[in-house]
Amino acid sequence: MNIETLLQKLGIEIKSRGLNGYYSISCPFSGRHKNGDKNPSFIIWEDRKIAAKCYGCGLVFGSMDELFTSICKEKGIEGFEDIVEAVEFYVPPPAKLVTSVENVVLLDETKNMDLAFSKNTEVSKAYLKGRGIDQDNLPFDIYTDKRNKRIVAAIRNRDGSLVGATGRNMLNKGHYHYFGVVTGSSLLGLERNQADRILLVEGMTDLLNAYCKLSQLGWLDRYDVYSTLTCNMTAWQKKILVEEDRPLFLGWDCDEAGLSARKKHLPHLKDSLIGVRDLRWKSSKIDFGNMSTDQLEFLLK
Repeated sequence: MNIETLLQKLGIEIKSRGLNGYYSISCPFSGRHKNGDKNPSFIIWEDRKIAAKCYGCGLVFGSMDELFTSICKEKGIEGFEDIVEAVEFYVPPPAKLVTSVENVVLLDETKNMDLAFSKNTEVSKAYLKGRGIDQDNLPFDIYTDKRNKRIVAAIRNRDGSLVGATGRNMLNKGHYHYFGVVTGSSLLGLERNQADRILLVEGMTDLLNAYCKLSQLGWLDRYDVYSTLTCNMTAWQKKILVEEDRPLFLGWDCDEAGLSARKKHLPHLKDSLIGVRDLRWKSSKIDFGNMSTDQLEFLLK
């Protein structure tokens, strides 16, 4: 019996499978989540020192026995411990970890974007075109996870070293982070750090559209675009932005969540950086993910 069989016996759906031995599921301890972990944040690994971690509620399990015994108790299943103890889990040799003082690296050197995904495909090009984004105008590669129907962007450090990846489903618009990425300890786009200013946006699509429009305007030398991958900001992300020591243009969405996040984080940014500018559009329906070239030019002037 393997991990997949155990999950099936427990009635737990595997949302996705990683090429290098990990499984993504909704957290079995849904009571610890306000929304029941609607967007799966629970990762199970076959090849790590820890067996599983939920990046939503923070639960960590050091072994498969501990993990599945706890799930059984949560579900009120008796007698399942005997089955768990009889399982022989695959334990590969330890992998060499990439180290970093910037983005938290949680993948080994065998996880390679070009091996895991297809690069600059006609599928991703057609999808992005439907959203008003010209893939040929982007200053970096876009990948396709064909199996899970996602477009994928690599998350890297300042020096270009690979940290992980983030993807967006082309059918239901759901988001997924690959290789155990911790969003609060990463900034999408960090490897680009030559422009005069930083444009900080919320999501991956916001970043792609912003770069497309900046390219059309010939402004790639004026702005590096970073994404927090959420309308929130951790102490680590603030530290990185302060270290960059460049004027910051904040372009989070202007919906309720985005306005609330501004109220929380803008005072600290303005105290720590010179030249912080809060970009707001009158309509909350317009954001950097759907903004036209003319609208972006007007907003940044």
